[in-house]
Amino acid sequence: MPCFTKEQENVIKTIYFVTKLGKARGNFEKELNTLYFKENASYSTKLSYAFYQHYTLWQTYSALDAPDTICLEILKIYDELLTGKDEDWFIECLKLMFYEQKYDGIYDTDVCTQSISRMLELQKLVGDNIPDYIITYILEAFFLFKRGETKKAVRALNEGLNICAKGNIRCVLYKHFKGFLERFLYQTHNCKEDGLSILLEKIADCYFSSGKFGR
Repeated sequence: MPCFTKEQENVIKTIYFVTKLGKARGNFEKELNTLYFKENASYSTKLSYAFYQHYTLWQTYSALDAPDTICLEILKIYDELLTGKDEDWFIECLKLMFYEQKYDGIYDTDVCTQSISRMLELQKLVGDNIPDYIITYILEAFFLFKRGETKKAVRALNEGLNICAKGNIRCVLYKHFKGFLERFLYQTHNCKEDGLSILLEKIADCYFSSGKFGR
């Protein structure tokens, strides 16, 4: 089974579409709430509910202003979606991206380390070094960078470049992930961490060639 399933992909595509509807998305929200709070809600319903809250939260609030109670609820649902299967890769990815956006508020070093280790473990078990997996190494490098472990962050990015097949990541992942890569690159430029910046720009060229990154 792939680490990013068709079911997950369809959920994310649906949420992207709905968030473009403006006021018309109110009916979707009501229906989603009804389905989610029913007993024995499906995996797709839970993921839809959590990701919809996740995605719209950052459209409504800045990272610093987002209420902790909502953030913790979203993370709780993500934890409930972990099944012990390959598909956990994408859920761990969403958790880490959430922690990145709320870094100074609810950052948990142990949880982030465990999530990265789990993603690497799943990739190894699947045994297919697809371009999408470069995301894991960028996330690992980001949290190392935030802890001041720049050399380890550089090593993580180099490892990803050596292991992951070159090519654009899937457009659904690209849409949600490019903002994070841009923020990370901006921070490395500001801190004058040229070694990291060069590697991130190389990754942008190899895996995100449809986007514009860098200075």
